[in-house]
Amino acid sequence: MSKEDNTQKEGRFGEALIDVIEKHAEELTNVQMIGTMLAISFSMFYSSMAKKDAKE
Repeated sequence: MSKEDNTQKEGRFGEALIDVIEKHAEELTNVQMIGTMLAISFSMFYSSMAKKDAKE
């Protein structure tokens, strides 16, 4: 399953976080932006793995 599929399943929650980040982007440094995006990517990946484990 591709990362895009997992992101779509996470759906609105991830999109809402990204919207918030984009609204505040001017206030953040590049390092903070990268860190935040990595944190979101990891949390989305982790939750999709947890759901997959729960199904098995």
